[in-house]
Amino acid sequence: MSDELRKQVYQALLARSKNGHLGKKDTRIVAEHFGVHIQVVQRLWKRGKTQLANFIPVEVSSRKKGRCGRKAIPVNLEALRNIPLKDRMTIEDVCSQLHMSKWKIQRLLKKGFIRRHSSSIKPYLTDANKKARLKWCVDMIDKDILDDPRFRDLFDIVFIAARSPAPSSPRPAARSPARGAPPTQARRGAPAR
Repeated sequence: MSDELRKQVYQALLARSKNGHLGKKDTRIVAEHFGVHIQVVQRLWKRGKTQLANFIPVEVSSRKKGRCGRKAIPVNLEALRNIPLKDRMTIEDVCSQLHMSKWKIQRLLKKGFIRRHSSSIKPYLTDANKKARLKWCVDMIDKDILDDPRFRDLFDIVFIAARSPAPSSPRPAARSPARGAPPTQARRGAPAR
């Protein structure tokens, strides 16, 4: 039974009551009108009367919310504080350090028990960065065509990645295996033989 339906049932009972008392068949009539069992209606009326007698605002919504389902297992977040910052840069790092699943860490993030932080390696954009990016985007609009503005073609612009090596740096020559020797597969990052 939804909370809205509970409120409507209670309002119907209040409308039928006289000086806080219901007639003999009022609960049965209201139960048939809303299509619920008579005991549900009587229980809502009794709950409302006890709350009014104790000078509490009447609340007839479901009391199951937050009390049903699997009980939460308490998590010790003090262990997270003891992990050095460099060892908890990603969710996977935190999972391995705390011996928890990624799903559980995501849940803690969503509930607000832990929060993300900006890495100094990948900082958030500052207002100055945002303005500079927006200015660059506006500068890319072709201003010659007023009624149909379009972005300029980027054929005359070369983008260079920050991590790419300089074109003038000498590359080590690849050594070929000796004749008749079986070829070896070099792993990435392993020195060539």
